[in-house]
Amino acid sequence: MSATALAFVDLETTGLNPASDRVKEIGVVTVDGDAVDEWTSILHTGGPLTARLEASPGVEREVIEAAPRFRDIAAGLAARLAGRLFIAHNARFDFSFLRAEFERAGIGFQPQVVCSVMLSRKLYPAQRNHDLDTLAGLHGLKVTVRHRALPDARLLWQFWNMVQRAHPPERVAAAVAELLAGPVLPSHLDPALIDALPAASGIYVFHGENGETLKLGRANNLRWYARDYFRLDRATVKALALSHRVRRISWRRTHGAIGARLRLSVIGRGEQPALRAHAERGLWTWRVTPDASPCVEITPLQDPLAAGRGESSGLFDSPKKALNELRRVAVENSLCFAVLGVPESEAGSCLACLPGERREPCTVGASRLRHLTRALPALRRARVASWPYGGPIGIRERGDVHVVDGWCYLGTAETEGEVQTILEESTPEFDQDVYAYLARQLPRISRRNIYQLTAPRAKYGHE
Repeated sequence: MSATALAFVDLETTGLNPASDRVKEIGVVTVDGDAVDEWTSILHTGGPLTARLEASPGVEREVIEAAPRFRDIAAGLAARLAGRLFIAHNARFDFSFLRAEFERAGIGFQPQVVCSVMLSRKLYPAQRNHDLDTLAGLHGLKVTVRHRALPDARLLWQFWNMVQRAHPPERVAAAVAELLAGPVLPSHLDPALIDALPAASGIYVFHGENGETLKLGRANNLRWYARDYFRLDRATVKALALSHRVRRISWRRTHGAIGARLRLSVIGRGEQPALRAHAERGLWTWRVTPDASPCVEITPLQDPLAAGRGESSGLFDSPKKALNELRRVAVENSLCFAVLGVPESEAGSCLACLPGERREPCTVGASRLRHLTRALPALRRARVASWPYGGPIGIRERGDVHVVDGWCYLGTAETEGEVQTILEESTPEFDQDVYAYLARQLPRISRRNIYQLTAPRAKYGHE
């Protein structure tokens, strides 16, 4: 790619999400040495003309009505941008929308990208704001119309020319090379936040404009993860749709991957109202009693530690989901609805007991025993595994001790005194993701890093 092959790009869009919103106007200024060319287009974004008029204020009705769709100009635009350095203000936003539009048109799009916001931050670190209006006033750029694609692309071209005049070529080249080698951050995200992340395992939270949680997760190396997440050459469609909304990053360092995974469940409930509400509603389970009729009762999981005692088969968000899954198991294994306690209806009658074939009631005698013998193995496959320890345990991970009982994560301590406080004051909560993780992970942990704890009998009721 020639160093002078440049494309200054600006978009106007119908919204902020490239997965669902569309580009409504494109402006491009291409530069090849001394040759400068301009191109722009209003785009048909779908939907009724009235909605498109509202989305494009100041644009003539006739222009909007006759506008091409992106797929009509995609090939020509791709050729225009090919081999050029893609330069935009808040480039992550513009790139995300263009890549989404090109993907819909069946065209790959992966240029080298420079964000003029990030370039301005590097060259003018003392300047607090780097939006286009501030840069225009600060550097004496000529402004015609704002928030139209081609005029804003021209403004970027002016900024680029000013930068070349104001700084030695080697300094500008070094700044551009550094930007190309690193992530392209959202315009509102301070690069210092990435540098401040520890190169250690932990939990991260990406926050939006109003502090809401956009993304929550764990990483073995928080700094490397964040840098990779914001790299455009590695970004997924989902990441592109979300990342330009990130305003702030918070984190919590842990001493290892186990602690990060366990603490994620607790922090997730605190940060995300939906998860918190889900936890507060509780879980439902099948209680299987072979001597009872029916042999399955759908009941709330009132004691979180009961699941680890082998008393629960299946864990569900609601009684409806528990019943639907029980019906699915019955149909899949040709089990008797009456024996299991599944209500029959015209929409879902019992396949194991078709009308006219019953010689005796399914719920009594040898017929019930035959159905029960076939049902129990199918139900057993959904049983929560028994907790393999006689009570709570401590899992050592460097300087931490993770306290767990009955598949419930109780907390993390750094001293023996803190361990006892956790045992005495914590409230067990059964989390399906934590259960699945511990069931996989515990057999892999060295036995010398797991030790038995003594729980308060009055609280946990261990024998």
